[in-house]
Parts: sequence; C-alpha cells; structure tokens
Amino acid sequence: MLPDKIYFLLACLARLGYVRLLESDDIELTIDGSNYLQNDDVYSAVENTISDLNVDNIQLCESSQYDFYAKIKDGDFVCSIFVIIA
Repeated sequence: MLPDKIYFLLACLARLGYVRLLESDDIELTIDGSNYLQNDDVYSAVENTISDLNVDNIQLCESSQYDFYAKIKDGDFVCSIFVIIA
C-alpha cells in the first residue's frame, strides 16, 4: 500500500504534466517544454511544486536516462520523480 503522501504528490505534479507511477513507487513526470522559456524554468516549477508539500529534503539531480530527477525524503517516505521534458 502506498503512503498517502504519494497520492497528494501525484495530484500536485499532475498540474505540471503527465504523471505515471512506476513499479518501484517512484514517479515519472512528462512536461511540455514549450510552456517554459528554458529548462531552468522547468526545474523551478518542479522544485516549487514539491516544496509546497513541506517535505524534509528535496535534491535535484542529473540523469542519463531522463532530463533530471528529484529525490524526496520526508521521514520514512522516500521517492524519486523522474522528469522528461518533451
């Protein structure tokens, strides 16, 4: 069973783009890059959305498979959000 926080996170991220829950309980987020002037604006949008959840720790990281990903930790809850800018 997934923690309640992940459902709230999915709902918040759905405002940014297409959200898919992965088998590992991580999240894949596809964002339409044409809605943003540059990739830094996408990073800020994702970070600000996650910050609204008041989690303990957010870390944005580079990725070879995705444009970037965010690692979230809040108590025992740990999750990664893999972002694709389409």
